[in-house]
Amino acid sequence: MKHYIFFTICAILPLSLFAQNASFQNPYVQLVPEGMKNSAGFVVVKNTLDTPLKIVRASSPRAASVELHTHTMENGVMRMRPVQVIEVPAKGETSFDPNGYHFMLIGLNGKLVEGEKIPITVEFESGESQTIDFTVKPMATPAMDHSQHSGHNHAGHNHNVADMVAPAGVMGAHMHHPGAWMIDYRAMAMQMNGLQNGTRGVLPFEVLYGIYQDPRVQMPMTGLAPPSPLLPAARIEQNQFRYMSTGTEMSMEMHMISAMYQAGSDTMLMVMVPYQISRMKMLANNFQTANMQARGVGDVSLSATFRVWTSDAHSVFLGAGIALPTGSIDEKDWMPQMGKSQVAYAMQPGAGTASFLPQVAYTGREDRLSWGTQFDGTMRAGKNDNNYRAGNRYNGTAWASWRFADWISVSARVLQQKWENYSGQDPSLDPMMDPGNDPRLQGGRRTDVLAGVNLVATGGAFSGLRLLLEFGRPVRQHLNGPQMSTKWTGNFATQFSF
Repeated sequence: MKHYIFFTICAILPLSLFAQNASFQNPYVQLVPEGMKNSAGFVVVKNTLDTPLKIVRASSPRAASVELHTHTMENGVMRMRPVQVIEVPAKGETSFDPNGYHFMLIGLNGKLVEGEKIPITVEFESGESQTIDFTVKPMATPAMDHSQHSGHNHAGHNHNVADMVAPAGVMGAHMHHPGAWMIDYRAMAMQMNGLQNGTRGVLPFEVLYGIYQDPRVQMPMTGLAPPSPLLPAARIEQNQFRYMSTGTEMSMEMHMISAMYQAGSDTMLMVMVPYQISRMKMLANNFQTANMQARGVGDVSLSATFRVWTSDAHSVFLGAGIALPTGSIDEKDWMPQMGKSQVAYAMQPGAGTASFLPQVAYTGREDRLSWGTQFDGTMRAGKNDNNYRAGNRYNGTAWASWRFADWISVSARVLQQKWENYSGQDPSLDPMMDPGNDPRLQGGRRTDVLAGVNLVATGGAFSGLRLLLEFGRPVRQHLNGPQMSTKWTGNFATQFSF
């Protein structure tokens, strides 16, 4: 028993001595109007030690999170931003006041009442912590405006500025305050015209079998044009591809609705529901044309993004997710010479199997300039019910943004994509009929350059509402052809957090 008492005293004594070396004088929290979710705590911290004390974090049961903040002057405007460490000098003191350092209480869980005691636990770099009661009281000087912190990104600046999120074509690499929700709608459009094999453009008649029926393709003779000496010989000669039909033009739209929830200061959860619309113009070797279409809900995804490292101006994120096989792989439409048939692989809304979605990203900023890079993939789990496995996809992008004002920024971005051929084969898609039916000719890689603009409402009833636009064109593409080449892409997004 004596030994137990001795060791207990030894364990408590250092903490008691530490508490005497760090004193907190006149701690108080700013009284804010009912309904305001954020406030600030102020205090004078005194250090009697011969070495500096470093405050690294804080927490309170009365707020979703407590951050260390300071004020900085940027272009003549005073702004609040988070910091990672606040140092109290040896044998000195540090003042937390309305014009400098303060504890930012984000996501208050109830109305503040004058005279109420708010416990705030302050943690030091040494591992020790102290809990101090801060008294709620009004400020004699004009109150600090904390309204813009309702959507703070915790990575270096006020959230309610245009460049706090990436360009429209980039999803991820962003955080809100704990407990926040965000609704996000995005639309992606892509236009493809003409055929390409490798890096070389090819004409439709270079991939068609001429006007003769390929005996290997089981199809009726009805509608086929008979041989004629009036046709140019180049159009009836056999070639290396010898398909009976091919696509010549295609447009694709992807509409995505997402709900995001900030589960903690460094964790964002997301569910996304996509809807795909594909339209293709077909040409047969008897010169017959047709317009095919497929549409439907795609593969619903569940994902999480984690901020694994952050400093005043830089953050690193890791993401992981899964796409569920909710999209159809059996869409049909009318095809030349074949009637209603299964549409090509690329037009199907789903992959038919689960897909894993890894992601890594980095963002940085300095005053009005911000930048970032992100790498992500779509890794297919295996073959689907139609006996094929869609190709994996890999994306890498880098961007830079310049903020002209809080409500507007412009961006430039480079996107590198690679997608693989399919393995296996859908028995209802004859690979000799159309290059879009050939699983060996689905892969490729492409480099796009894009320009964009971000807009955000900084006040009024729609404060925090974002509109993002982006447009780009390929500068290089290599297709495991023949495939239709991409001419342009466009992205649009709107977001609102609460």
